[in-house]
Amino acid sequence: MTVVALDNHCVVLQLKLHPHNTTVVYDCRPNKTKDELNQWTATKEMILKRCAINRNASNPKWLTRYYNRINDLRFPICVEQTSELDCAPIACRILWQLMRPGEADQFYGTIPGRGGTPTKQLINDIDEWRKICVNELVSLVEKYGKVMVCRPTTNTAENDESDDESKKPKAKKTCLGHGSRTI
Repeated sequence: MTVVALDNHCVVLQLKLHPHNTTVVYDCRPNKTKDELNQWTATKEMILKRCAINRNASNPKWLTRYYNRINDLRFPICVEQTSELDCAPIACRILWQLMRPGEADQFYGTIPGRGGTPTKQLINDIDEWRKICVNELVSLVEKYGKVMVCRPTTNTAENDESDDESKKPKAKKTCLGHGSRTI
């Protein structure tokens, strides 16, 4: 899974490997078309290449589709993007739901209505999601920030063991993802 930003719009891409061979695009814009799926092709291809997956050799043929809220999310989220600013909190909420189904509901939800088994559910308010996702992100950075920082390392391939002072070890920064926004 990855969150992808393109032209000020964020979506979640989920690659379902064999036997599905499917890229699911979680995009909550109301007027999206099947032709717009092509804008995510370059990112999908980069991820497949990075994971050494040859989509042309895959059987069945690899396909890309929009998500189905009932079939693709274990706990469906009913939301439609109404503002250009809403795509980021929607993407965070969907990513959270995919990675830890029901967790946001249990931590931040309320028990709606009466009857049946009482279950917590996070309301479908994007402004509320924005606050919750930012708070959660801040707590994760506070908890794991020290292991998330890229530290300079020595690149031994460029270093020479000679006594020449001009050939001192050079520091090389290493980061996962090479600057991409892949999670």
